[in-house]
Amino acid sequence: MCYSYSIIDIDMYYRDWLNTKCNFNNKYYINGFDFQKLPIITNLDKDKFSFANWGLIPSWAKDENIRKSNLNARMESIFEKASFRESITNRRCLIPASGFFEWQEYNKQKYPHYVSLKNKSFFHFAGIWDYCVEKDTGKLKQTYAIITTRANKLMSQIHNTKKRMPLILNQSDELKWLSNLNNSEITEILNNPTSSNLMDAYTIKRGIVNRKESLEHYIYPEKEIKKLF
Repeated sequence: MCYSYSIIDIDMYYRDWLNTKCNFNNKYYINGFDFQKLPIITNLDKDKFSFANWGLIPSWAKDENIRKSNLNARMESIFEKASFRESITNRRCLIPASGFFEWQEYNKQKYPHYVSLKNKSFFHFAGIWDYCVEKDTGKLKQTYAIITTRANKLMSQIHNTKKRMPLILNQSDELKWLSNLNNSEITEILNNPTSSNLMDAYTIKRGIVNRKESLEHYIYPEKEIKKLF
């Protein structure tokens, strides 16, 4: 699963791609259950950032609380689930990130890890989005969800209970993800996530907050007795 991630130095990465700045302050720790408004790139606006609330609310939903269970969208059921099946076909997005957080269970304790790419570059989660109408204002609100998949070799050792992970797109699939695709072509990309050989992970201190220090490597002596990866 993916309920927290980070976005750091976003303008530095996109200066050669997009013609506009994101003007987004560093977020070292984003908690999904805060339902924040965050940058995405949609299939309708491929050359600029949109800002959408994490936690997808389908256009037909009568209760915003549905977003609590729609932070993530499972790849295996995405074409069948009512909340997602329209969006996966017609409303896909790139979700920029510099890393994400996952917890490993070891000797009945949980250890937070920060996961990124080995080259420390930005990457994109595969995402879907939708619009809903705010009851109080009548305005349209854009929302999104991160697609998750079965854990790869690295993430199976970290998220070793449910063995899930966010789907990180290969760089060669990023623009393709925003193009017109049929369900077979979408499925092909979903079945080709970034390899664990390109990923890196290390333990960080418990009590993560939105500060740079939260991303520093922290060694737990009792855990280092058995290094799992």
